[in-house]
Amino acid sequence: MDEIEQLLEEGDEALAVGDIERAAELVRALADRVGEQDARVVYLDALVAWEIDGPEAAMVRLEDAVRADPGDADIRHAAALACEELGDGEGMRRHFLQTRLIDARQDRDAGVGSPAELDFIEQMALEAIEALPHEIRSQLHNVAIDVHLRPSLRLVSEGFDPRALGIFDVPEIVEDAPLADAPKRILLYAANLLCAFRKQDLLAEQVKATVLHEIAHYFGFEEHEMERLGLA
Repeated sequence: MDEIEQLLEEGDEALAVGDIERAAELVRALADRVGEQDARVVYLDALVAWEIDGPEAAMVRLEDAVRADPGDADIRHAAALACEELGDGEGMRRHFLQTRLIDARQDRDAGVGSPAELDFIEQMALEAIEALPHEIRSQLHNVAIDVHLRPSLRLVSEGFDPRALGIFDVPEIVEDAPLADAPKRILLYAANLLCAFRKQDLLAEQVKATVLHEIAHYFGFEEHEMERLGLA
């Protein structure tokens, strides 16, 4: 990892723990090395602005960052999230789609999602289900686990986050078919998991947490209830 990437990573870490002052220092350090107009500087500055002044202030800087580097998936994703916060559904979907396309291209270039990696994720998911009490497992007989690389373009075009880790998927119900008998599945997005959790122990932990999160959706838990249970 070169010095610039190290500074960017430190900036992300500072923001993750709420150390805005440190993140702002890193923006200045980056600007000294690559210039204030560099897309990476503008992007990190936008994230700092978001924490201080909210998504509207961040969006101004993110638009500058997109113009400076339209092929940066992280910038596109942040812009989509800002659009979502601001109620701009069209902008959100546009940036989400670009994020999905760029991420998929980078997956192919980097060889993300090997058969061994997909098998590992599936195995961890099955272990998560096997560890559940029998009375819960018995209600999951018609719930399958599928592993895909990333969300489909169709789903993303509808506003789904292309970097989501998973989703509980209920197919369209055929007329006269009982809802309880309809096949259901938990979709896990391998490339998103692999890119976000590069150490195998952390990946295994997150796969299991994602499966439990989606099972909680199956049983009707709301997001705030899952946060209370540590499944958010």
